[in-house]
Amino acid sequence: MNNKMNNKMMENRKEMVQVITNEREIEQNYLINVAQVPGLIHLDMNDFYGFANKHKLVMEVIVDAPAPVSEQTKTAVSEVKKHGIETIAAIILSVSYNSLLPLTIEELNSVSDFFDCNEIKRGVQENDNILNDRSISLFVFE
Repeated sequence: MNNKMNNKMMENRKEMVQVITNEREIEQNYLINVAQVPGLIHLDMNDFYGFANKHKLVMEVIVDAPAPVSEQTKTAVSEVKKHGIETIAAIILSVSYNSLLPLTIEELNSVSDFFDCNEIKRGVQENDNILNDRSISLFVFE
């Protein structure tokens, strides 16, 4: 019975991929959805402006899918490449997880291979308002 219930829950889950290129909207999203939310690994506006003052902010990709963090990150990187961005100077990766299924270190470490840049900041926060068990926001700077 429990397996049937879990399968039914998985069937009802949706995948959401959103790409934002408006700098002001990205900054607002970061403030509201990352900087103002307490996290296990907290990111604040200093993290954002530290990159924004040195690099050009080009996009935010949000992925909320019934998939592991590594698969969501792969999807986000694919979206970045679809927009013609080949050279990434810096990224901020914010990972949200549902409190019913805590995030593991292995999951967080599984994303390291996707990025070819020297400056990476990661944040982790509990968020029961996401559609699935995991969601990521990738902020990209050139």
